[in-house]
This record gives sequence, C-alpha cells and structure tokens, in this order.
Amino acid sequence: MTTLNLEERINDFAVLGEWLEKKSTQDLLAANAYLANPWFTTENVGMAIQAIIPWLKQEKLQKWISPYHLDEFTPKTIGVVMAGNIPLAGFHDYLSVLITGNKLKAKLSSQDYVLLKSITDYLISINHYWSQQIELAEQIKGVDAVIATGSNNTSRYFEYYFRNVPLLLRRNRTSAAALSGHESDNELSGLAEDILSYFGLGCRNVSMIFLPEKTPLDVITRALFSRSNILEHHKYANSYTYQRALLLMDQQPFTDTGFCILRESQIPSSPVGVIHFQRYSEETQIQDWLEKNKDQIQCLVSRDFSGSVPFGKAQHPELTDYADNIDTIQFIGEVGSQRTNTFS
Repeated sequence: MTTLNLEERINDFAVLGEWLEKKSTQDLLAANAYLANPWFTTENVGMAIQAIIPWLKQEKLQKWISPYHLDEFTPKTIGVVMAGNIPLAGFHDYLSVLITGNKLKAKLSSQDYVLLKSITDYLISINHYWSQQIELAEQIKGVDAVIATGSNNTSRYFEYYFRNVPLLLRRNRTSAAALSGHESDNELSGLAEDILSYFGLGCRNVSMIFLPEKTPLDVITRALFSRSNILEHHKYANSYTYQRALLLMDQQPFTDTGFCILRESQIPSSPVGVIHFQRYSEETQIQDWLEKNKDQIQCLVSRDFSGSVPFGKAQHPELTDYADNIDTIQFIGEVGSQRTNTFS
C-alpha cells in the first residue's frame, strides 16, 4: 500500500492550491457548481476558492500542522458529514482529515457535491495515493470517528446514529457585529460583505448588528446599498419578498431597504433577506448577550472588541479558526483515547 509522509501530503495540497488559482479552473468549477445549485453563483464560488487558496501554501500548512506531533497519531478512518450551505463549507474538515494521514469517508452535501468531487478528482490525478485515502460515500459506516455538521434538528439524529463512535458535532451558528458609530467607509463596506456575501447563508455571515443608541440606522442602510444588486438573484429575491410579506401580515415593525429588511430583535439568527439589530448603551450589554448566546455565535466582527474579526474578514478565516471553536486536529488525534463520546 502506497503511503505519503507529511511533507509529500503538504506538497500535493500545495499543487492543488496552484490549480485552484488558475482562472480557467475557477470558471469551470463555478459554472458546474451553479448548474447544480443556483445559490452558488460565480461570485460566491470565486470567493470561497479565494478564501482557501491561502491555506494551500506549503509554509502555511507546515506552520498549522507542526504543533500537533502527527508522529503520535494512529492512522484512522474518519467519517465526515459535510455541510452545503455555502461553497466548500466542508473543505476544512476534508483537509484536516487528509493532511494528518487519515482516510476520509465523506458524505458530501447534495448542495455542494460538484466542488469537492472536482477537488478529489484532481488530487487523484496528481497522485493515485489519494484514491485509497478518499471515499465519497452515501452512508457513513465502518469508521473510527465522525465529524458531522447539520442543523439543530439533524444533530439529534447524528447523536443517536453515531452513538457508538467518537463524534465531533457541529450545529447551527451565525455571527454578530458590534458598531461603535465611528467606523470608516471602508469598514462599513466590509460589514456589508460580512452580512450579504453568500446571501447570508454561512455561519460566519453577520445576522445580528449591535448599534449605539444615538447612531442612526441609516449608517447600516448606506453601507448595504453597495450590494443592492443582490436582489437580482431570484432565490434571494423570493426569500426577501416572502419575509417582507410575513412581517406585514403580522404587523411587525421593520425597516425596508428595498433589497433587505432590518428588524430589531434579540434572536441571533435571521432568515435570508432579514438582518437583526439591537441598540446598546453599554458594552456590557453586548458582552452579556454574547455570553448568553455563545453556543450560537461563530465570530464577532468589530474594530474594538478583543478577539473580534476585522470588518470585511468574517468570510476569510485562518486555518486555526476552527468551526464552533473546536480544534478538529486535536479531536482526530484523540480518537480512541477520549473519555467522552461527543465533542460539541
């Protein structure tokens, strides 16, 4: 059986990165992905690819993986149930399993099958080793551990179905932003990207905005206007129109920008086409809300809060920005030794 050492695995993923950098590759992948899923526009697929290309540099991969002492890992078969809410949503798990020398048995989302299947095909074309390491399966069986991403409803099914193996379980999350009222035009433009990129479907998309009491709401509406062409997408337009009709029928107050809805609410997540906001007078109000909703928040976008993400960078995580703040590599390394069955 062919094996690759860490340096060779890193080299293959670096070659993958070079392939993804080519415009011809991106154009082909975007066209095929859109045919399979109209939410995956050329812009969104391109953005997703651009987000992972920096990961696939030899020095980045080496720096990321070197602290984990892979020589102490026992090779395993890891099942991964992929998310499909945005393009390449499952790629970090895909990379984590394979770069550590494990076998991957992946159930791809029907919403994001094309991109990860194309990446798999390319890896195998450059090195047949990957054909023995990657299995794209309809069912996850015969594995040593499972990484599963799904809704809050499907998580109960995952907990039962995978009850006999170590399970890293991820549920619904969203992100928030805290404004001070002194943001620059560039920062507000970045906020618009954090909110509306991928139509707001990602866990790192901002769906809740904290706004100082005396800051006018049109600070947000002006920032969002640069992306008003989002309404040209029929699926987004349908959701926006539907949510607007629901609020009108329920006689709920809201602000309509003509392409998205701003609604005052304390609920962390919002439907496509709707953005929630809260007023605050003290930063402790934000901190208290974040603590209360910590299991639902992926990241905070701000210029001031410690540990927050800069405006415009929510959809550009680093390799060490693990989903749900659970270290995927650590989980893989501890399979077989952890005392608890579920990480979540």
